[in-house]
Amino acid sequence: MLIEIDLARIGSNTYTVNELDALENIGTVAACGYHLVLGSRKNLFELSDHIALSARSKMAYAKLAASYALIHGATLIISERVVVSDSTYAVTYNNGVWTIPLGDFSASDLLGKPELLAENADDARFYIGLGEAYKREHFRADLPLCIRSIGGGGSTTANELSLVVNGPARFVFCITDADRSWSGGNLGAVFTSCKAVLPANTWSARLSDNYVRTIENLLVNEWLTKTNFYRRNTDLCERVGRMQATCSNELAHYSNLKSVFNLCQYRNHVDLNVRNAFSADIALLEPVNPCGNFCMNACFSFGGIHASVKDVANFILEKPALAGRSMVINSSQEKIGRKVFEYGVAWTGSRV
Repeated sequence: MLIEIDLARIGSNTYTVNELDALENIGTVAACGYHLVLGSRKNLFELSDHIALSARSKMAYAKLAASYALIHGATLIISERVVVSDSTYAVTYNNGVWTIPLGDFSASDLLGKPELLAENADDARFYIGLGEAYKREHFRADLPLCIRSIGGGGSTTANELSLVVNGPARFVFCITDADRSWSGGNLGAVFTSCKAVLPANTWSARLSDNYVRTIENLLVNEWLTKTNFYRRNTDLCERVGRMQATCSNELAHYSNLKSVFNLCQYRNHVDLNVRNAFSADIALLEPVNPCGNFCMNACFSFGGIHASVKDVANFILEKPALAGRSMVINSSQEKIGRKVFEYGVAWTGSRV
């Protein structure tokens, strides 16, 4: 997380114990490389010599001050941040910027690494991979991604999120499948239950759906081809790739890629909205193997790539620059990658 320090009272010796603890905590997470800390050069220099802070925190603030120009320039395009201020008494939010009272950062639970909570551990690693790929494509400075994955376990994700929300404040970002059956459909049960736990984002806890039906719909064919799964399931992946290349985002984003489906199952879907939403895409694929309404599973089929999530996550994490170059501008993959990166951005230069 980008944590910006805004101190107006630093030379007045009026800080409370909680506020001094907060300054120590911020110095500690900067020293560990868990967050990217920014502030005016003047504030950073003053903190580097503050009598109430530990030697480790003072050294971290000194290194941040020395690297101010590089850090400030690199963070200009980061929209999400937390401003820790000693002149505010209430949490506010405006256009990606959370402003919190200095004393709110005094909780010891905030000293751990930020966490990414997804429906399982492979999903979390995949989202972290998107964050790495986004960073490699858009940033040249040494801004590492520091975020720890924790798997929620499908329908139990809301329970895991509840433990965080109802406990002491700590940094956690929860992402679930949207589970929409079509672009205008309702969000699925997992996200809905998580939304009940966290109705609105806070400065430390965030919730987002992944914009598509399930995580499998984010596995673009160009990434699949780099995996062992592709070599073992070439025909299956090529059919998915043909569907993604031929169709609009409707079928690519909201078809059930967990299971093997064929066109007739969408043409004859019980939900009229689904039939109407997918009809244009079905027409594009149908000439491949026209079969009328009685194909008996003989027409164009695709899906069944669920087991590839782990392999694709491994590829992105091992070669984030290559994955980043093939990430389409403003795609669902890039939007999620940006969210994860901005949530977990850190700075190795302050590690002591």
